[in-house]
Amino acid sequence: MLTRGDKDSSQPWENPQTGARGSVTPLSQAYTSEEGRSCRDFLASYVNGRTESWWQGAACQIDQGRWEIHTLKPWRQG
Repeated sequence: MLTRGDKDSSQPWENPQTGARGSVTPLSQAYTSEEGRSCRDFLASYVNGRTESWWQGAACQIDQGRWEIHTLKPWRQG
């Protein structure tokens, strides 16, 4: 999703083992970090049972197809 997803195009995710689900939405085009890695800001939802939360973060590509979350904090709409 973070590699090819367009800005503002959500992609659902689901973990059948835990029942958790949600979506990930890139918030910006990819940019280059100070370390020279490709990074993207994103918004993610997490739903488990009746509990829903939203998280905003940034992730950077660490190798082919793998991403590492750099920052993650509760999303404050505003």
